[in-house]
Amino acid sequence: MRSVRQRGLTLMEVLIAVSLVGLMSIGILMSIRMGLNAMDKTNKRLMANRRLLGAQRILERLCQRRNDAGVDRADGRGEDQAAGRFLAGERGAGKQDREQQAPHGRPPG
Repeated sequence: MRSVRQRGLTLMEVLIAVSLVGLMSIGILMSIRMGLNAMDKTNKRLMANRRLLGAQRILERLCQRRNDAGVDRADGRGEDQAAGRFLAGERGAGKQDREQQAPHGRPPG
């Protein structure tokens, strides 16, 4: 007969405990993996945003330099040059310039 103060665990208790620890470990590892994937996506977006911000700053500087130089037209001529050509009677010169600068095989525009 068994005594009242028996020590130790049954095999079934050990198997249940090991199974529970394994399930909890799998849950924790999946959570860590999801967190690392989210961090990787966030880092990629952050780097893309930083590149775009850098490009934006460069474009803003170029636009500021262009405005400081008095160049407001799309063809790169300053206001003084464009006004001088217009007053000199070269009204069609802008169209001719665009036709010369148009890529081959494409209509100017």
